[in-house]
Amino acid sequence: MRSIVVAVALACAAVAAWGTEPSGADVMRKSDATLFGDRGAWTMSLEDHDGQRVKASYTFSCLAGGSDRFLMVAEQPAVMRGQAILRLGDTIYQYIRKIDRLKQVAASVAFFSSSFSMEDVVATSLSEFYDFGDAEALAYQGQNAYRVTMSARSRSAAYSRIVCYVCASDYRPLAREYYAYSGTMVKRLAFEEQRMGDDGRLAYVRLRMEDALRPRFYSVVSFSEFDYAAKVTDDLFTVANLKKAAR
Repeated sequence: MRSIVVAVALACAAVAAWGTEPSGADVMRKSDATLFGDRGAWTMSLEDHDGQRVKASYTFSCLAGGSDRFLMVAEQPAVMRGQAILRLGDTIYQYIRKIDRLKQVAASVAFFSSSFSMEDVVATSLSEFYDFGDAEALAYQGQNAYRVTMSARSRSAAYSRIVCYVCASDYRPLAREYYAYSGTMVKRLAFEEQRMGDDGRLAYVRLRMEDALRPRFYSVVSFSEFDYAAKVTDDLFTVANLKKAAR
């Protein structure tokens, strides 16, 4: 009888402990909240590497008007000026002023030949495109963390699934692994640095995306100069304004 009582008590304790774990959705929403705000402006800098050699570097001004609206305009180098990208919901537009060309691009298309896809850059929240699996507690590089696997809601998403590692103490993202629809892991993302401002919002973040199939190729992107007080109105996120913004 005593053994039965002990077994039941242990089972109840296990259930109670399991019940305290956050869901995968909770983990990822809290993780997203440590990154980009729904509205604001910031600067993005990108370096594309081939081994130790920097192949190309770019600077973009970015504007967010909610989780489904995003505008970015090329600033540097000079040859890139006149190009802009707009995301409206699931649709991504690219405009090149020099040839007056407007086109829709798939989320999986490489962002200016870098290791990042269009989705990686213009989607501020993964929850817009993926469903969440359970949160699994584990140790990741010496830290207590959660692992959450996200599955694409449709083939319009850039990846079939993304495995995310999130710090358990403050929900900062640590790393992600990206899988193609064939099941092959194609990329690894490391969050190399993340700083919050005095107001508790993101002030700086640097990411490194590695090509899992060609390890010598990787891209480093940083986001800085955040302005959460920037005036952001819905009319800025239109195809008409996209052409105006591509100065």
